[in-house]
Amino acid sequence: MASLLLAGAAGAMDMTGLDVLAGIPQATGACPKQPAETPSKAERPQARVQPSKQADCLVDVADLSRFGSDLVLADVRLPAEFERGHAAGAISVSPEALLSKPYWRAKTVLLLGRGKGEPELVELCFALRAQGYRRVAVADGGVIAWSQQGLAWLGLPLDLREAQDLTPEEFLLEMQDPRQRLYLGPEMSGLRRRYPDAATVGAADAGAASAAKRPDRRPVGIPPDRGSARFIVASGRDTARAQLDALLAAKAGRLGFVYTGGEAGLAEAARQTSRLDGLQRLGPKRLGCGL
Repeated sequence: MASLLLAGAAGAMDMTGLDVLAGIPQATGACPKQPAETPSKAERPQARVQPSKQADCLVDVADLSRFGSDLVLADVRLPAEFERGHAAGAISVSPEALLSKPYWRAKTVLLLGRGKGEPELVELCFALRAQGYRRVAVADGGVIAWSQQGLAWLGLPLDLREAQDLTPEEFLLEMQDPRQRLYLGPEMSGLRRRYPDAATVGAADAGAASAAKRPDRRPVGIPPDRGSARFIVASGRDTARAQLDALLAAKAGRLGFVYTGGEAGLAEAARQTSRLDGLQRLGPKRLGCGL
């Protein structure tokens, strides 16, 4: 009799357990199949920031006198970069800290960055305005333009040669700038397919030479009205630096950069950027699958 009672109790427990689990779907042991990836950013030109947005946020560092006494010069570079050297009167602050400082919203805030990758700072400018900042702008050219203008600087001088070198990630950001002009060396045939409007290194050399011989005429290969433009020379290290100097001498633009990292580095950086963008779109629930 006792054994029958125990068996009945066990059966009741089993039924209770089945009732509890009835509404839970059976585990499959695998994450849902993800849709096929869209083409990598390495296979297509980067989306460019709207010129109207840039014009609304960017200001020339030579025009600081028009700002009032409540100006906050916010250096958003890494703290280590700030400690090495910074603009006189600047404060080291991260973008995250700016977004969480409501007591600065009544001040005039000028964002001072590295001078490269500025589409990100333009987006930060609009994010701060959405947070209630009444007057916020981006110093066009960042610390590079600050140094070129000879404005007051504290600490070690800025190494312009180092500042003008682009990493693969910085190159991709710079190519989002609608003002950007790209010059390619002959070894960059892959980039030529992605950026068909790029000029060639040889054409820029001819333009610089013609400028020296005929200073009253615009150099060959350099488009008109690009006094505020930026440009990148993507070539081998030996030729890129000389090319940069020639273009600056020919006044092809106010800010020039060099990229010598090769096409493989750019392709990998684009793939990593594409993966990060994809992970952000997935959201936390799908990211947790299988973890």
